Amino acid sequence: MDDVDYAVFQEMFITDGWKQLKEDLENMAHVYNDVQTTNSLESLYERRGKLEIIAMLLNLEETTELNRNLEGSNLEWWADDNR
Repeated sequence: MDDVDYAVFQEMFITDGWKQLKEDLENMAHVYNDVQTTNSLESLYERRGKLEIIAMLLNLEETTELNRNLEGSNLEWWADDNR
């Protein structure tokens, strides 16, 4: 990825929509993490898959910032208080 790609991600991460999505995903993770209502192995694997996708999305900001640093991008990342 180049600086333009990282800038697009950075702009997305500061939107209200992204913040709402993260909140919704966190709530969904709590629901899917409760296996008491899981009645089959297939259902358990389905929940596991959903949780993996949710975790990937919830970690996207940190993953993007880590990749930006590892690639030596010159894009200045925002300060924590601007998120």
